[in-house]
Amino acid sequence: MRLKRSFPILLIFFNFTALTYAQLLPPNETQVNFSGYFDSFNVTVLYPSIAITKRVSESTSLTGRYLVDMITAASIRSNNKSSSTTNSGKLGKVDAVTAASGIAGGGGGNGGHSGQPAFDEVRHELNFGAAHTFGNGLFTLDGLYSTESDYTSSTLIGNYTQYFAENNTSIQLGVVRSWDKVFPKTKNWKKDKNVLTINANFSQILSTRLIFQFLSTYTENSGLLSDNYKLVPITINGTDSLFDPVHPDLRIRRAAAVSLKYRLTDKSSLQVGYRYYWDSWDLN
Repeated sequence: MRLKRSFPILLIFFNFTALTYAQLLPPNETQVNFSGYFDSFNVTVLYPSIAITKRVSESTSLTGRYLVDMITAASIRSNNKSSSTTNSGKLGKVDAVTAASGIAGGGGGNGGHSGQPAFDEVRHELNFGAAHTFGNGLFTLDGLYSTESDYTSSTLIGNYTQYFAENNTSIQLGVVRSWDKVFPKTKNWKKDKNVLTINANFSQILSTRLIFQFLSTYTENSGLLSDNYKLVPITINGTDSLFDPVHPDLRIRRAAAVSLKYRLTDKSSLQVGYRYYWDSWDLN
C-alpha cells in the first residue's frame, strides 16, 4: 500500500529529472515486466506489469499501463479477534507500530496453509497518459486508477516544462490530485482521503560542468490521515476496549530546496544541496 500512495510524487520527480536533460517524446515501445520477492518468513510479493507507448504524431505520444501488485502478510488480518484479542476477550499481542499480519498459516488471508503463499492484498492499477510538445514546451497528463480490497485511488497528474535560452534554462510546473476511498475490512465505515500536490522547479545550466536547481513543493492532505487499521487499547473500569486513533483531518506540507551539481569527470559528479521542510502540524 505504501507503493501506491507514493507513486504520484515519484512520477513527478522522474518527469522533472528527465525533462531537465531532454525534451524528446518517448519512442514506440512495449514493456512486459515481472518482479518478485520472497523471504524466509513466507512473505511473497509478485509484481507483473505491461506498458505500451505509441507516438501518434511528431508532437504527441500516448501511453497505457496495467499492473498487478500481489502481497502476502501485507496488512492486518480481516479477522480482528485473531489480531487484537484473546479468547477470553482480553487484549492479546498487537503490533501497534506496523499493524502487520503475522505469519501463522502462511500469510493466508485467503485461506492459505503454512509454506503456501495466499495473497492478503491484490492491487490492480490502470494508467493512461499523453505527452504533447508546444514549441520549446512539453505537457504531460496522466490518469491512474488503483483498487484493492480495502482501498481505491483515482489520481490525475499534470506536468508542464518550458525551455529558454537554447534549452539552458527550464521551468517545470506539476500538479497531482488524488481522490481516495478507505474502507478497512475490520471496520464498518468508509472515509475519504484527498491529496493535492503542487511542484514548481527551476533549472539553470551555468557552464558545461555546473547546474543549479531550485525545487519547491506544496502538499495538502485532507480526510482520513491516520492508519486505517491501527487501534488504541484503553482500560476503562477494568475492561479493555479498542478505539480508533484521532488525528486532525487536514495537514499542509511545504518544502523548498536548492542544489548545485558539478561534473568532475565523465563518470563522476559532486552534488551539494539544502532542503527545508515545514508543515501545519508544527514540524520543521
